[in-house]
Amino acid sequence: MSETVPFGWAQTSASCTNGTPAAITVVAGATTTCIITNTKGALPPLGLITIVKNTVGGDGTFAFTSNFGLTSLTTTGGTTSQKFGNLTPGGSYSMSETVPFGWTQTSGQLHERDARRHHGGGRGDHHLHHYQLPAWGRSR
Repeated sequence: MSETVPFGWAQTSASCTNGTPAAITVVAGATTTCIITNTKGALPPLGLITIVKNTVGGDGTFAFTSNFGLTSLTTTGGTTSQKFGNLTPGGSYSMSETVPFGWTQTSGQLHERDARRHHGGGRGDHHLHHYQLPAWGRSR
């Protein structure tokens, strides 16, 4: 069984005497009782990822592939950032970037507040740095 929790409420516990709410077990001669507790005004503990993009030598638009909604970032003044919230704790989140012609990725860092956070259990900050090659240094 599953529940759609209304806005403003959070499911704070769910259990069954036989099995779990996701997989209830029927036992001969027994009654299975499931108890679901919702708390009004409680916010579920969700995770947050912040992507910070820095460039040296110019601005640009950079394409990404991710499983949390990041598709592109455009820098202005050599930087930009975007936050992605409401991520399920314990989930695995990934991204990759297609570095455009004329740019070189010089670093990519994950800054974590604690060890759980790169899996969406809190806040993780990703910093990406690019250097634009001068026109005379480009080759095809």
